Amino acid sequence: MLKKFPPPFSTELYEQLSLWVSQQQNVRGINLEVPLNLSSVLEEEDGSPDFIYILYQGDKMTAAGSVVDILKTKDYEIGFAASDEQTARGLMSVIHQDLLSLFPTSITAVIDERATLEKNALLELGANNEVCEAQLMVSQLSGEKPAVPIELVEYHFSRHNDYREVLMDSFGDEVEEAEAIIQLSLSQPSRTLYGIHVNGATVGTINLIRSDDAFITALAVRPSHQKKGIGRAALHEAVNMLFEEGYRSVSLDVEIKNTHALKLYEEVGFQVQNIFQFFKM
Repeated sequence: MLKKFPPPFSTELYEQLSLWVSQQQNVRGINLEVPLNLSSVLEEEDGSPDFIYILYQGDKMTAAGSVVDILKTKDYEIGFAASDEQTARGLMSVIHQDLLSLFPTSITAVIDERATLEKNALLELGANNEVCEAQLMVSQLSGEKPAVPIELVEYHFSRHNDYREVLMDSFGDEVEEAEAIIQLSLSQPSRTLYGIHVNGATVGTINLIRSDDAFITALAVRPSHQKKGIGRAALHEAVNMLFEEGYRSVSLDVEIKNTHALKLYEEVGFQVQNIFQFFKM
């Protein structure tokens, strides 16, 4: 029997899902907690899953999936896990058809690169692996902070166009995508968007997420100001800020093919913890 749960999610559901995920991770040696957004299930904010699907055989859980539209642009991301390949295929087929009825802009499934049965299920459903991302973590910075006069300044509406232009120039985003990133940061209490200022000019952005754990997203530097140590200096500043607030580690995600950024993060002290694959449905 398949059950679909909309938010808000109960503590009972969280505990049931958490226990099942923990058991699966221990047996299979893969990361399911991140793709399923387990740490966000009980948060009443836009980063939480939009829906949770659980497949039962009697009283026993055999598969679970979460769906989230982080930027509220109908770009749906599915994290899922199952006890066997056939069950995984059945669950994803149902979720996929369900999301098609919502007229999505895109549907992407995310899995740990070691999740063989989920990968096989996606390939059989015709999904294509387009992106691989590494999740990195730092608990102690390496190297010296570059002697660049940067300042991290919290978002202010008077600089809104500057933030948008930075994101568009750095990531190649359209106006709507850049605006969605900014609005996500402004709508969630756990997120703080900073401008990276050099001599009073906004040359970059960096977003800090302060929840149970600390994360960095949306690190961007204008192409005209890259290769000057600004990104490295901003990382040092942001990570030290979070350490001073009591966090013992800081995490971030980066595409594997972005070798320049990956090298920078590793030189600063970040180490790869997990690699996730993203499949377009």
